Amino acid sequence: MSEIRKQAKKSEIQIFLAHANEDKPQIRELYDKLQELGYKPWFDEEDLLPGQNWRDEIPKAVKKSDMFLACLSSTSIRKRGYIQREFKMAMEMLAELPPGTIYLIPLKLDDCEIPDLRQSEYGLNLRDIQWLDYWKPNGFSKLVKAIEHQFGSREKDLAELVPTPLAVNNYNDLKGSTGVDYTQLRDFLRNHRFNRADEETCYVMCQAAGRQEQRWLDVKSIRDFPCKDLQIINQLWLEYSNGKFGFSVQKKIYESLGGTKIYNKEVWENFGNYVGWLKEGQWLNFNDLNYSMNILDIPDAYLPARFLWVEDFFNQEMIETGIWASNLFARESALIYRAKECNL
Repeated sequence: MSEIRKQAKKSEIQIFLAHANEDKPQIRELYDKLQELGYKPWFDEEDLLPGQNWRDEIPKAVKKSDMFLACLSSTSIRKRGYIQREFKMAMEMLAELPPGTIYLIPLKLDDCEIPDLRQSEYGLNLRDIQWLDYWKPNGFSKLVKAIEHQFGSREKDLAELVPTPLAVNNYNDLKGSTGVDYTQLRDFLRNHRFNRADEETCYVMCQAAGRQEQRWLDVKSIRDFPCKDLQIINQLWLEYSNGKFGFSVQKKIYESLGGTKIYNKEVWENFGNYVGWLKEGQWLNFNDLNYSMNILDIPDAYLPARFLWVEDFFNQEMIETGIWASNLFARESALIYRAKECNL
């Protein structure tokens, strides 16, 4: 097995996908998601070459892999044969690793039982290893968290994401292309007055977009938002939160969960759970935004947020009917892809 690394480039992290043939459609989807995030999943349909002996190549792949996903379903647990040998091989590898290493993850594709698979010589049982209910709505995001925990969290990626800091004490640097002055925003953020900073962000964004009278941003105004102004606002949030808050952080997390311009309920709800905007299945409304928490307790990318809600604050019917939640996605996805266009 390759040496388990606490910090590694995503493209170097090989993740073996052990599965039964009957589950290949779900494994294909999992493979695509992991590959989209930049990891190196090992999937027999993709990685076995014509002419290779699979009985020789699969054990080699298991030994070279940094993580082993034992993909289980109600169908596969009734089968015996090579897949169980793969599982036992992974348990042998796990026994050689330091305690606390996340290497073998029993991944349940449906609500199945974990098989009673033992390696008595190592005192291991597959049932003793915490499994992942992948079939649940937050299954994939939990898998990503486990991978990040083992190989280094997204903090390293976020550090690489932060652009060269602005000379934030230079007054001229705080004037956007539209002439909007961001000095007040800087001062609120510098003093960690995040409630006032979120209010000010909404105010200056409406100014920059020419929507002072409306006091809210529609999807078109976000899509056309001036890049220089977006970069200044983002950099100020990054600067005074140590990389915890900002549009670029929201973009990074959303894309890491598989988010695209196309609405995907699972991905959007996983994102909401991750950043703290979705609580117990309910999207926060305007008045639920919490600024009283210690900064260390606030989820990453929680702020800025007020500009996303402000239209709905003035439309109570939308809040009561829940229509505003779909509008929330439309504005946030527009913001994320504007951030991408502006090289945030």
